[in-house]
Amino acid sequence: MREFISDSIYTVIKWLGNVLGIPGNILSAIVWLRRRKNSSAIYLAALAINDLVILFILITLRHYVIRYYSELEFPLFVSSAVRLQP
Repeated sequence: MREFISDSIYTVIKWLGNVLGIPGNILSAIVWLRRRKNSSAIYLAALAINDLVILFILITLRHYVIRYYSELEFPLFVSSAVRLQP
């Protein structure tokens, strides 16, 4: 029961981060790129774009691990695939 609750909490936090992170970073990058082109605005826009790329990489990697490595007997891949289920 404890494992089910922790997996459920992990799943909710994971999807909440994706749902809020992707539009939030897109909006942040647009806002900072439309402002004056000072170093702070460029830095914050680059940070938002970097966060967006990391989110897309994590989503892709999560599905890749589940799809291709969930049936292997290696503990690293099995534990990752079990923990990363959608």
